[in-house]
Amino acid sequence: MFSCSDTGNGFHLVFENGWTISVQWHWMNYCGNRDFKDVKPFNECKTAETAALPPYKDTTWVEVNGWQTADEVAKLINEVQHRTRYSHPEDMYPKRQGKAL
Repeated sequence: MFSCSDTGNGFHLVFENGWTISVQWHWMNYCGNRDFKDVKPFNECKTAETAALPPYKDTTWVEVNGWQTADEVAKLINEVQHRTRYSHPEDMYPKRQGKAL
C-alpha cells in the first residue's frame, strides 16, 4: 500500500510482510531541510529521514535514520521488504557485550 504523509513531504509503503517504511523530508525531520523552517515548499531534499515500523505495532522498535541519501533509502526499502513478518528488530542486531552504554 502507498500513502502520502499529512505534510505532503514524504510517503509510506506498507509491504505484504506487514512492515512499513516511512520516508520524510519536512523541516521537522532529520534531513537536509531541518534548518529551513521558514522556507517553503519542501518538494525536494538531498537527504531524508526514514523509519521502519514493525507489523506488530511495537513503537519501542521503530528504527529511525536521519540524513539518508536516495541510495541509502533504496537499500533500506529493499531490506525491510524482505524481512519476515515476525522478525523482531532485537534479533537483527548483534548483542552488546560488557556493560550497558
